[in-house]
Amino acid sequence: MVKNSFYGVILFQLCILAIGSFQGGLMSWRAQIYLYSFVIIQFIMIITIFEFMRSPWQGVEIELEKALEL
Repeated sequence: MVKNSFYGVILFQLCILAIGSFQGGLMSWRAQIYLYSFVIIQFIMIITIFEFMRSPWQGVEIELEKALEL
């Protein structure tokens, strides 16, 4: 649920950046590149944190299963 809210924030940021990019003269090309790269880094960090790191509650579940087996 938290991951989906982060994806919603990133989607909102991309929409705002796209509107700013298509409106001529609002942002320089350098500012656009910096902002888009910031959003891409956010997306990569969210994927890394939520998909590849082991959650602490999974370890607790494994220990509980071992305790129940004993």
